Amino acid sequence: MDKKLVEGFLVALVVVLALAIALPIVHPVKVTQPTYKVIEGELTPNYSSHGVYLNLQFVNFTKVSQACIKVNGSVYHNSSPVSVLPGNGKVVVCTTFNVELINGKYYTVILNLNDGEILSYSVKYVD
Repeated sequence: MDKKLVEGFLVALVVVLALAIALPIVHPVKVTQPTYKVIEGELTPNYSSHGVYLNLQFVNFTKVSQACIKVNGSVYHNSSPVSVLPGNGKVVVCTTFNVELINGKYYTVILNLNDGEILSYSVKYVD
């Protein structure tokens, strides 16, 4: 009788362990954190300020508190307010920087969001 009790307990233990392993695979945890994928982006000359204009297009986005660009190890902050403009199912983030860039080269643009999140993108300068 004790042998059957032990066998039953072991079978139940194996079933519970199998379910514990299989359930996370069948029902993965849903991630609700938004992702901000760039649809299109470029840096272009801003002739009115003799600087650089940033234009990034996203599907969805939030408020940006500050933007920076890295050039040769130095960090330059935005020289005009960061605008987040909705339109045509896209969100456009735009601002300017007082910095000189090389045509065709990629630069790292850093966006500081209002919720404290920091995003980094590689953006090409097109003259």
